[in-house]
Amino acid sequence: MLLLASGSVTCCPPAFAIRLEPSPIPLSRTDHTEPISFGDLTSAGNCHAECDGGCTESQSATTCFKCKHLTQTLRNKAGNGFKCVSHCDDTYYLEDDKCKMCSKNCHTCSQAELCETCPGSQLLVDFEHPHKFDHGKCVDKCPEGLIPDYETNLLQAKCILREDKCGPGYFINTVGKCSNCDNACETCAGPGPMSCIQCAKGYGNRSVGYCRPCCVTGEAQMGTMNVSCEDCSPNAHYPDRSRPHSSFFFSFAWVLVVATVFLLFGCLFYYCTKEETSGAVYTPLPHYNSETDRVHLMEASDSDEEDRIYDKDIMLRDL
Repeated sequence: MLLLASGSVTCCPPAFAIRLEPSPIPLSRTDHTEPISFGDLTSAGNCHAECDGGCTESQSATTCFKCKHLTQTLRNKAGNGFKCVSHCDDTYYLEDDKCKMCSKNCHTCSQAELCETCPGSQLLVDFEHPHKFDHGKCVDKCPEGLIPDYETNLLQAKCILREDKCGPGYFINTVGKCSNCDNACETCAGPGPMSCIQCAKGYGNRSVGYCRPCCVTGEAQMGTMNVSCEDCSPNAHYPDRSRPHSSFFFSFAWVLVVATVFLLFGCLFYYCTKEETSGAVYTPLPHYNSETDRVHLMEASDSDEEDRIYDKDIMLRDL
């Protein structure tokens, strides 16, 4: 209706009726009509299901800003290649929230060098004796003292310890007979102290991996490795040999191997050089000594004999 100057009120004509429409509600940003920002990066949208927080390429698990579940290192990538996954693929193992690569010799593994299954028809060594057998390694043939087992696990053949039919203190030799274990062994898988499964009383193997006599009181030195005996005291501290290259023994062994190789090359080089020198032919050179009035003929020889001395008259006559 309209208010007239006279004060009377009259209704609006139908042609001039006003329609009120509700104003449109702005769309929420959660509808992803605009790209999401993550720091200085802008998400491409429509990201892979394993991405969290955005991505630089749609539907790609390798371009996520961060991963929703696990991060898996990519092979053949220099440094920082990765993809987001819900579980680790074969040839990878889980450590914290990351999938890390197994050794190239494993099909699946629980640690980098500890295989659970092997590629192809290889056998898995399933006997934990770190210095005699390669536990968790994939091999073409079982090490001495172990036998192949194709029946217990149909998915993965293993190398296992031969069934003990001889009793404690004995092992089955190569001809099927029972032989005594080494004196250092309580039980064993073969001959010698390196084959002990458990050390005998008075022996230990915490430092170098094979059973040695325990040191007498005062002979062992804390914090050092004695070359002749084992510190069997409860407080003795040795490096963790379950981690590769962590013990002093392995470090010393590597240094010894490298030094031996250099020594062999040095000896070979010296021998070859000496052979070439000894086979050379030298021309004798005359040297005149005015005090003795003689000519010395300087001649090299293997026996280092004194220079032969020739009379001056004889030399002149020969000339």
